[in-house]
Amino acid sequence: MRKSLFNFTSVILILTIFSSCSTAHKLKKENKKYDKFSTGFRHNAYTLASRKGVSKIVKEYNERDSLRNISDADVHSYMGFLMLLGGQNRFAVAEADMILRDSVSIVNEFAAQNIISAVKINKDWKLSAIENQEKARGIEKSNPEIDSISFSFYSSELIQGYVHLQQHDFAAASGDFTRLSSVTGYIWPATLSNMFASVQNNDAENAYILYERLLKDETTPEQVKTWLSKNASELIEHPEKINNIGSSIDKMIRVYINSKFTIKAAKGIKVVAEECFDTILNIVGNLK
Repeated sequence: MRKSLFNFTSVILILTIFSSCSTAHKLKKENKKYDKFSTGFRHNAYTLASRKGVSKIVKEYNERDSLRNISDADVHSYMGFLMLLGGQNRFAVAEADMILRDSVSIVNEFAAQNIISAVKINKDWKLSAIENQEKARGIEKSNPEIDSISFSFYSSELIQGYVHLQQHDFAAASGDFTRLSSVTGYIWPATLSNMFASVQNNDAENAYILYERLLKDETTPEQVKTWLSKNASELIEHPEKINNIGSSIDKMIRVYINSKFTIKAAKGIKVVAEECFDTILNIVGNLK
């Protein structure tokens, strides 16, 4: 009996060691792929164009509105998010790299780690993404001031909300968008995230309540209401389809960031970043 128990324990130990080695090998492989992805001619050319474009437009904006100055890093955070939504993962990484090299703001560093994490998730480098998620959580835990309402807060919470939606962590996304509602004045993204969470948890009754609430909410965009009218009932009745809504989430997030924000801080970043976005893509359009 003792021998049998010893053999069983030995097998479990060997399997644990093998699994750990396999995980470490996969992580090393993913990190190597990321390092290769985040260097090279296109990365460097985009970095040069973005750095020059952002600095110029931010300077002009701050001269027009000296009461609410924004930093280059604030805009690079938002630019990184726009690149994510546009499917430009390589350029999103370039934005994050500039933030990590230049920013003195812990909040912008928080945003950069979330951008890199989102890119790695998009590229299916999930073990490597966990490293950046842990860095972001560490920053958030040791710096409660991240929750202050500022330009950087807006960008970092928006990026984190996007990451949580992509991971289908809808409860966490709801928290992100609830905090953002204090800046934007819109609660519908948090309600939508809660509806998805209810679907995920097979709570059809609560999902229908939240669905009706979204339709009655005057701030819910018509595009979102149209999508809900066409898809919500089927989604609620067939919860397994929650895994197939990634592209719909991207479209609704685009609608959200194009909303007319009630706080000038958020609007300032949006205006400047979109000016930069068009300028920079014109410069590096032939690099794709």
